[in-house]
Amino acid sequence: MKEYKCIYLSGPMTGIKDYNFPAFNNAADHLRHQGYKVLNPAENDGGDTSQSWEYYLKKDLVQIIEQCDAVAVLDGWHSSKGANLEVHVAKALGYPILNAYTMERYRETILQEAQRLVHGDRGDDYGHPYWDFRRTAKIITGILMDKLRGDVEVEPRDVPLIMNGVKMSREVNKPKRDNRADGCGYWETLDMVDRLEEADRYRRERPDYGA
Repeated sequence: MKEYKCIYLSGPMTGIKDYNFPAFNNAADHLRHQGYKVLNPAENDGGDTSQSWEYYLKKDLVQIIEQCDAVAVLDGWHSSKGANLEVHVAKALGYPILNAYTMERYRETILQEAQRLVHGDRGDDYGHPYWDFRRTAKIITGILMDKLRGDVEVEPRDVPLIMNGVKMSREVNKPKRDNRADGCGYWETLDMVDRLEEADRYRRERPDYGA
């Protein structure tokens, strides 16, 4: 067993039943049974959940920085804004990121990375891809105004296709994981655009929908 001074458990809480505390507590019990010292955020303040998200994040980051030397992640961590911040800080400090169930070094797949990028900070910064790409499409249409027929406009779903072309060109020039992860992310955003447009069409065709 590799020696760690203390391991911090990181994973998703917001929007999950009972704040996902059972998963945190089970993982903490499992690791402690193996002899590890564990800091379990589900145990902070005696499990109280009445404070703000920012309050708990500050406390968690202080624990990571001052008391731990490794972070172990639970399933679904890549879709959690808080867990992403915790992992980012841990990586910046040179701490290993471990799989909480196997204690092996964690390596996310390309698809998991793409999901984290699309639904994490980028989603917060850019908004829903449809509205982001709609603005971009208007700009591209304006740039190409003299080359397009008068009744032709670039549409939101064209933008991720164009960006995937950019990523493929960059991958040909210099193969790189970032190109492939971003490419997966653009396919995900294309699907999000199509789903939003499909739901909007359904609402227009069925005025009673959602009533």
